[in-house]
Amino acid sequence: MLTDNRTPAHNIRFASGGLTCKREENSNGRVQAIECFEFMIDYPTTITVGEGSDAYSSTTWYSESYTVCTTSGGDSGPIVSGGESIGGCKCESAKNVSIIDNEQIQIDIWEDQIDDSQLKPCLKTILTDLKNISQGSVGQIIQKFSGSLPGYNWELKDGVLAGGQNAFTSQFYNRTTGTVTTTFDGSKFTSATDLSIARTILHESIHAYLIAYFRVDPLSARSSYPDLVNDYAQQVYGGDANQIQHGEFVRNFVNDIAIALEEYGKNKGYTHTTQFYKDLAWVGLTHTGVYDALGNPIETTWFQSSFPSATDRKRIVDTITIEQTGKDFSGTIKTQKGTNAGC
Repeated sequence: MLTDNRTPAHNIRFASGGLTCKREENSNGRVQAIECFEFMIDYPTTITVGEGSDAYSSTTWYSESYTVCTTSGGDSGPIVSGGESIGGCKCESAKNVSIIDNEQIQIDIWEDQIDDSQLKPCLKTILTDLKNISQGSVGQIIQKFSGSLPGYNWELKDGVLAGGQNAFTSQFYNRTTGTVTTTFDGSKFTSATDLSIARTILHESIHAYLIAYFRVDPLSARSSYPDLVNDYAQQVYGGDANQIQHGEFVRNFVNDIAIALEEYGKNKGYTHTTQFYKDLAWVGLTHTGVYDALGNPIETTWFQSSFPSATDRKRIVDTITIEQTGKDFSGTIKTQKGTNAGC
């Protein structure tokens, strides 16, 4: 009979340097849920590996442990030798494969549970692509700064937003469902490129994280982001929570958004400079949303201090605006570097 220890052993590696489970990917390149268990066979049993003419059998007449990988589809099978694929679970010799981080599997699962059911198809496609980048996916960015897996649900939906606002994450946190909601105004993305939309999704994911963190674990959040807490207390930027969070973006997040955007761009086959992606990551951080007496938008103090050169600031603003609208900040039609997203 099989003695089932059923002790979760994610990323298990035998002391002998034997086998480790390697995550299996589905047709979309997403990691399926995999559990690895150690089983003891304590009676004579015959194990067959392979199919048809390539199949071979071996009989075990003594107790020996085996590792079993179970996929989300329920397939499983004992690992007999490195490199064999049994029951939909790919296993390799431990010396030839890195141990898969269980945290990454959990991040993948969290990203798959993002509720995009009310999002336009053009935005859904880009969100899916962002989940699949190897460095700086939505979940990875959040995990990096929170030090743990995202502890909330994220709902993304299409809706009408006032003025020039193309996306907005509500400061309301639904404690019953643990959900933060972001609205994207699809009508504002008709001329936008995939790069423009990708940067907007990444930007809003940080808003969602900060909102959830301060609602779920306020003590830790205050300790992690003391400058943000001080800005709230001092009611800087007129007490606008969105702008106050933008100040934290500049201090902690903008560079990681740029890294994620560049990874996304490379996956799309783009060969743009790192500087281009750094410029694009400044979306939403360049202006206060307030206008001077002449009707000119007022730049944020952190934008001016980060880029003292007016030439640099113009380059950044033009880069952002071109990818969003196909025109520079002065309204002149320009060639976009991304591909129109089809919204």
